[in-house]
Amino acid sequence: SSEIKGGLQMTLAERMRLAGQLTSPSLDVTEFLPAATKEAGEAAKASQPAASAKGRLFSAEPLPLAALHKMDVDLKAQVGKLTLPGRQLSEVNIGLQLKNGQLYLTPLHFGLAGGVFEGGVQLDARAKTPTLAIQLQGRGFELGQLQANGPITGGRSELKLDVKSRGDSLQALMTTASGETS
Repeated sequence: SSEIKGGLQMTLAERMRLAGQLTSPSLDVTEFLPAATKEAGEAAKASQPAASAKGRLFSAEPLPLAALHKMDVDLKAQVGKLTLPGRQLSEVNIGLQLKNGQLYLTPLHFGLAGGVFEGGVQLDARAKTPTLAIQLQGRGFELGQLQANGPITGGRSELKLDVKSRGDSLQALMTTASGETS
């Protein structure tokens, strides 16, 4: 059962603004999703990604980035145990700031697969071609726990990801991605 505490403040004006801070010892997002979405999350956890009808793994459909220009947001959330479709995170600490088409997820901290992940995400949709930057470090996680029935089991892993990309669709973002991973 989920429990959320905190406060939200919404300013209804020409430019809407949402601000607040939320905490939860345990939040199960699947409680708020239709059954088909829950089942799809479980199936995705156990299978490989499937290609789209056009033979592409990532969609070329434009992302709904215009919504990033319609309001400003400043939210902070802390969740002890976060249950998502097919995945469970612990000790989640996230900040979400949105202003004039610039979206920041920072701090971004969570436990997953026995390890700790920290970093941040920046999506800038102010220009005609949006840019995305992701920095993420993972320490002490078990790679085999990230994919059920995968070929890897056991072993502690480390991850360092620093990627930048440009585009208005998942396909464009993935094909222009560059950076470093280790």
